[in-house]
Amino acid sequence: MSTLAPADLTGLAEAVEGHFPVANPGPLFAEAAQIRERRLVAFALAPHVALDRAAVEAFVEVTRPLTAGASVDVFLDGGAALSLEGWRLVSFLHEQFDRYAALLPFASSPAMTLVALGANELVMTDVASLAPLAPPDLSPEARALPADLEAARRLMGQEQAQALLPRLLQGIDVHHIGRITRGWQVVRALARAALETHMPTERGAERLDAALDALCSEGLPPDLPLTRRDCEGRLGLPVVRPDDALSSVVWRLHGHYRQHFAIEGDWRWNERHFAISYDGFIETASERRVLLRVHRTDERGRRGELAFTRWVRPGGQEVVMDREVAL
Repeated sequence: MSTLAPADLTGLAEAVEGHFPVANPGPLFAEAAQIRERRLVAFALAPHVALDRAAVEAFVEVTRPLTAGASVDVFLDGGAALSLEGWRLVSFLHEQFDRYAALLPFASSPAMTLVALGANELVMTDVASLAPLAPPDLSPEARALPADLEAARRLMGQEQAQALLPRLLQGIDVHHIGRITRGWQVVRALARAALETHMPTERGAERLDAALDALCSEGLPPDLPLTRRDCEGRLGLPVVRPDDALSSVVWRLHGHYRQHFAIEGDWRWNERHFAISYDGFIETASERRVLLRVHRTDERGRRGELAFTRWVRPGGQEVVMDREVAL
């Protein structure tokens, strides 16, 4: 996400970039590397943040310096609704590396679920889960319409349901129905493309279809957790159960980023007051990008309108956790 600053804020983004504190997760990266014997990329977004094109560009900038080939671990956390850019990220990871594993600490968003579906391994803690996939630009009622119509058909029978169909669809624009249908087709196509990067269709067509049905069903509640047991069983995904040491590292990384998302700093620039918060992190052991969100505030610190959001390279100063930071 990138929101352009108005004319009177020109220069603020440049003033902020490189001059804010971020805690160093280096020791956690070192622990993970010692256990897994492979490189680690962390990709964490605040729960309201979309996986958009700017995030993919930042991800590419961070991972390009890594030597191509071999295997890489990708820690995935947070994020919001399903995004078409998730497939771009899956494709890039398979182009750049021989294999990648998704390290999943807790409740994956639909956006991160799609990236995880393309992984050769899903390293899931005992509380990790994937999310059902659904068209992001439809209301809950619209998403459920195909399932509602199917339920009516089962309850009343095909012939009676067909006779009542005009009344059931009364007041619904036919173009809206087409948009719903196309939305679900796109969701299923994205999930299939991600799974087919590692799940051979010629040998496992039924297994692939079963996974798609479990992931992309119109009747699934959006907050239903598809747990590690579900992923191993009904979805047939390549799940790896981490030992206690790796689970601990993955869970502490989750806590590390969650703490950062709760921090807000004060910034005064050009006689104006701003609040700066963290909305995303993409980092390796040697490279990092941070998504900053900057709001106007008044003299009392009350938050006002959004000034801008931007992926930036931090300057290296470390933050003191669990308290507000004066930048």
